[in-house]
Parts: sequence; C-alpha cells; structure tokens
Amino acid sequence: MRWKVVRGAEYLFRERDRRGNGKLLGRRSPETEQILAAFQEGKARSHERLAAIRKQLEEQARLNKALRLARVPCVVGRILRELDACDLLGTFTVLGTQPMYEFR
Repeated sequence: MRWKVVRGAEYLFRERDRRGNGKLLGRRSPETEQILAAFQEGKARSHERLAAIRKQLEEQARLNKALRLARVPCVVGRILRELDACDLLGTFTVLGTQPMYEFR
C-alpha cells in the first residue's frame, strides 16, 4: 500500500501486481492513515516472523546434515504436508522404506 496522487488529491492505493494494477481505498484521512499504519505494522511483523522461521530452518538443515538424517521423496513429503493441513497426520504412521530413503 502506498499513497498515490490523483488529480491533486492523495489516495491510499493497494497494489495487486507488479504492473501497478490496484485499487484506490479512499482519500487521505485519519481512517486511511490508520489502515496504512496497520498494514505496515502487519508487514513488519510478517518480515520478522519470516526471518525467525528462516533462521530456524537453516539451523535445522545444518543439524540434519550433521546427523546424516535421511530425506523422503517429494511425493511422500507432499502427501504428509496435505495430511498435516487436514489435521490427519496424527492418525497415520509412515512405515517401510520411505522414511529411510537415501539413508546411508
């Protein structure tokens, strides 16, 4: 979101894509300034969360490599992620050679 000048008036503008398409949300007012402030706060929080997740993921990747833990094929990973999204992961157990794929 950003301010955009249209015919001499400032409007709050929400961009939808990189080509500059978007929607005007209203003239500059205390309400639109609050909308922009809330958006910027949420964006800052999401950037902080993403940085923390990336750091944790990098640490976990180093640990997995150091412990020589195996990886599963992409298909199995996708299925397990979908089961997790449906809250069904706790009801399933992966058996067989799939969890030990490329284990050396």
